[in-house]
Amino acid sequence: MWFKIKYKLLAAGIFALIFVSAALIMIETYVSSQVILSYFRTVLVSLISTTVIAILVDQIIRRDIIDLVFDKIGVGEILKESGLSKLNKKRMNENLEHYISESKGSIFISSMTGKNTIHHHYDEIKSALIRGVNITLLTPDKNSVFLTKREGEGHSETIYKDEAEFVISTLQSMCSEIEAASQAAKGSISLLSHHEIPFCFSAIFDDNHIIYAPYLYKTPGGNTASYSFTGSNGFGFKSILKSMDELTRDSTVTFKWPEC
Repeated sequence: MWFKIKYKLLAAGIFALIFVSAALIMIETYVSSQVILSYFRTVLVSLISTTVIAILVDQIIRRDIIDLVFDKIGVGEILKESGLSKLNKKRMNENLEHYISESKGSIFISSMTGKNTIHHHYDEIKSALIRGVNITLLTPDKNSVFLTKREGEGHSETIYKDEAEFVISTLQSMCSEIEAASQAAKGSISLLSHHEIPFCFSAIFDDNHIIYAPYLYKTPGGNTASYSFTGSNGFGFKSILKSMDELTRDSTVTFKWPEC
C-alpha cells in the first residue's frame, strides 16, 4: 500500500510543479522576477521534501511490518534451525567452481548424468584430486527407466545414455592425464549408479555445505531454483545428507580411481 502511495505522491508533485510553472508564466507580467524565483524555489523544495519523506516512511513502515510478521511466525528461527543459508533463482547461477576449488576433504554430487559437472569443471575436479579431495558422483544407471522418462519430457535433445558414457570416458582421460604427468594424486573419484528416481541435484562439500535443486517436470535442471544449506546441525542439512547416504549405499560402483 505504501509503495503505491509513494508514487502517487510523486506523480502529484510533478503535476503540481507543472501547474505552478504555468501559473508563474501567466502572472510573470504582474509580479517581479525576484518574487517568482523565490516562490518557485519554495514549491520545488516542498515537492522534494514531500517525496523524500514519503520514501523514508515507506521504507520504515515496510521494514517494521516485515520484522513483525517474521517475528510472529518465527521465520528467522526456522531458517536458523534448518541451516538454509541462501536461495538462488537458478541452479546454473550457483558458483560450483568456487566450492570445488575450495574443498579440502570431500565432494559429493548427485545429478542426472554428471556430464555438465565434468564438462564445465574439469580442471577444478582434476586439481581437487591432486590435492587430496575424495570425490563421489552419483547418477541413475544409463539404462534407468527414469532417464528414458526424463528424455520423453521433451525439454531438450539430451540422450542421457550417451551422456553417461561420456562421463566415464572423460573420467578415464582425466585420471590418465594425472598419471602421465607423474603427479601423485592424494584423492580419489568414484562414479556410482542407481535405479531410483532422480528427484534432485545435490552437491555436498566437506560435509558442511549443500546445494540442493529439485528436478521439475519439463524444466531443464539448471533453470530450477536452488537452495544452499550451511553447517551440519540444521535439520534441512541433516535430512538431505541422510537421504544421499542411503542412496549411496544402494548404488553400484561403475568407475573408481585409483582402483585399489
